[in-house]
Amino acid sequence: MGRHGTDQVQDVIYSTAHEKQLVHDSLSLTLESLEVFIEKSNWYPNFRNRRQIHNKGLPNENGVAWDYKDATLTQSLILTGMMGKTPSPIVRDYIHKEFYSWIDHAIINVTNCPRDLAHLLIDIDKALVGDGQKIIKDTDIFLRDKPEPKPESMISLFSSIQKFDHTNKKRSKLLENKKFDELDIPGFKGDWEKGKEKLEAIKAMYYPEYNNYYSYSQQETQYGESMEIEYQGYQSLK
Repeated sequence: MGRHGTDQVQDVIYSTAHEKQLVHDSLSLTLESLEVFIEKSNWYPNFRNRRQIHNKGLPNENGVAWDYKDATLTQSLILTGMMGKTPSPIVRDYIHKEFYSWIDHAIINVTNCPRDLAHLLIDIDKALVGDGQKIIKDTDIFLRDKPEPKPESMISLFSSIQKFDHTNKKRSKLLENKKFDELDIPGFKGDWEKGKEKLEAIKAMYYPEYNNYYSYSQQETQYGESMEIEYQGYQSLK
């Protein structure tokens, strides 16, 4: 066995089941918001039938499409922070393949992908390697003129962080001593290789304008204060 093969074996040994569960949960929360955004944008007939994530983290789906675009960006920020703390190549490879599979099943390709959706897919793709520079820059601009969150909202944030930390520790205990390949998580439907090809084609078309494209909606949404609060939550992950 060559050195590369040995490194892969060691990676499986030292990558934990808990790490695998955390990144899959974070991607699922991101894609749940994205699915609602796509459905409410009415780009694809019967997209609801292709959705794979329901009742994961959203309290409801009563907002307008742009609310869920901004929610997707918030979750991408959190995903970025999490992946920045996930150096394991096998975990990164695993979660990227899950994302590619999701793209394939969603029937998104370069010929039918709207610009707003293309840039969100690129944002998530970058988040999965811990690269959040563009999202952070756009978030700073988005929040620049927003009022400070209300004290009661910050108390709610603190409570949420404590609850997340408690849940995280509890689950970590349950998965203690379990390795990456000992935890079976139902994967997203789709062919990851086809999904990767589709994303690469989308990136080839839209990446040249990516750094100059402002991600957030240009109109006021109900997500303003929530975005500020969750951004501060993201800072706590760094």
